[in-house]
Amino acid sequence: MARALLLSSLLATTASFQWLVVGGGPQGVHVAGRLLREVDGLALDDVCIVDDEDALLRKWKTRAENTGMRYLRSPASLHLGDGERELLRHAEAHAPRIDKREPPFAPDYARPRLDVFNDHCDFLVDAHGLAAAHRRGEVVAVADAGDAYAVTVRRAGGDETLRAANVVLAVGGGAPAYPAWARGSAAVSHVFDDGFALGGGRVAVVGGGLSAAHLALRLGGRVDVVCRHGLREQQFDTHQDWMATAAARRLMGKGPTDRQVSFAGIADVAERRRVVRRERRSGTVPAAASRGRRGLKYAIASGDVRWHEADVAALRDAGRRRRPRADDGRRRSGTRVVLATGFGAGPPARPLVDAAARGLGAALAPCGYPVPGLAGSAGTTAGRARSPPGARGARARAVRAEPRRRAPRVGRIVAARGGVVTGGSPVFNINC
Repeated sequence: MARALLLSSLLATTASFQWLVVGGGPQGVHVAGRLLREVDGLALDDVCIVDDEDALLRKWKTRAENTGMRYLRSPASLHLGDGERELLRHAEAHAPRIDKREPPFAPDYARPRLDVFNDHCDFLVDAHGLAAAHRRGEVVAVADAGDAYAVTVRRAGGDETLRAANVVLAVGGGAPAYPAWARGSAAVSHVFDDGFALGGGRVAVVGGGLSAAHLALRLGGRVDVVCRHGLREQQFDTHQDWMATAAARRLMGKGPTDRQVSFAGIADVAERRRVVRRERRSGTVPAAASRGRRGLKYAIASGDVRWHEADVAALRDAGRRRRPRADDGRRRSGTRVVLATGFGAGPPARPLVDAAARGLGAALAPCGYPVPGLAGSAGTTAGRARSPPGARGARARAVRAEPRRRAPRVGRIVAARGGVVTGGSPVFNINC
């Protein structure tokens, strides 16, 4: 039966590609651009980007704008192009179309303004013609079909199967995280939800990281923030050693950092995952968002933002006002509850990862990620990143490739926000 289903699927194939990228966010756009720049003889028709949005980078832009973010947390050296100064040069070259009411780069670490960063992203998409490579749909399965991969794509008009010599899973952060008490409640929304809108009235924001900080500052005067901990300040959400790209190291005349060398030498997948979790600094806010008269500390001190250090235990509907009940027994009122709780734990696009692992014979580690190097002859690689440092800076080694008939070499791709790099296995290379 399985053989008959596979044959039927292959007969419905509509197109073949050398490289198929799953995901049209920052990771997918960066990988596709690098493939076209660095793989000899690769043409635009050889590349396909499958994403279920109506345009590349749509979800990234929408989610960033939802928070009220003005400047990125990451420095100007981390972007979707090549070279440390490309984003700075782009802003100079296209200065007439860039709004000058605020500096295009923040004084600390030259952090780019969101619209400047996005303008550069759009420039790269246009320069490589990537919109023409975009195929709208959702990849639901990847199977080894002998001389290629059979990639099943769910589209509005029905499923289709594409053939690809190489597949890259660049699926980003995954689905927004909803705690148990918030699931199924129409009174609760997530800042990363599709169609999110703030509306009027008082808002209770749940979360204590950068997204919550941006939201609180955006809503100043009508917001309560409920967080498990106090305001925690850290410049980046990981140590800067993980963000040291090859280009940056060349400029400084240095090799890989001690953290990068140490991680590359860890073979045990459980230990690699422990390092990833330990090195991430989630739930933190950079100084630019916490200090000064426009910062969160001042907003809390002045009463514009009310910060409650507690965990939410339940949600009580009191007429038109929803009251999150914290574990200290007190209730915080708000006409709306907005989650700024990031993304769910485990691999993003978990059903796809599981289906691809089954289709390719890849072993899964206890954390849910496929084990690098154990997938037979598969030429699939995968990476996970939730921010531009993951999209380029930490994954700057993606992509070297040869024709499939000679066993593709896939370069190193980051598998966690903050710059942890996998090995260079030519198989299902998702870090654990």
